[in-house]
Amino acid sequence: MECWTLLQLPDDADERTIKRSYARLLKSCRPDDDAAGFQQLREAYEKALAYARWRVDAEEEQTVAATPIAAPAYGNLNDLAELMDVSVLQPAPVEAPKADPAQALLSGLNASNFIERWSLAIQQDCTDAYQTGLLRHCFEHPGERVAIAVGQRITWNG
Repeated sequence: MECWTLLQLPDDADERTIKRSYARLLKSCRPDDDAAGFQQLREAYEKALAYARWRVDAEEEQTVAATPIAAPAYGNLNDLAELMDVSVLQPAPVEAPKADPAQALLSGLNASNFIERWSLAIQQDCTDAYQTGLLRHCFEHPGERVAIAVGQRITWNG
């Protein structure tokens, strides 16, 4: 990965090592002196941190999955059913999940339709969810960040 090279780290570095390397490199790459270099360093730092955190979460999930499950107290569910009167239990009605309007607005989002979608988010009262999804969109589509940020500034400054 390019971020590891830029941060001068192996790709299995932990979060603490990433932060230390970033702080060390930040001293030689100041935003006032080299804005483009600083932006590259910051993006590499964010990518490396996200990857390191994802890796820790994945390791925790594997540990949980590898934990042995305790043997059930009843070998046969029919034995348990006899102890309980399950005939009175009625299954709860299942409701279809409601469509998330913010997700629908974020689908196909680009810089040219940002202002229209923001207006719809306000009308549908889902601005918080829309903004959260918008942050995720900008992280996943870095080429659209600047155009969306400009559109957002125009929209909010009215």
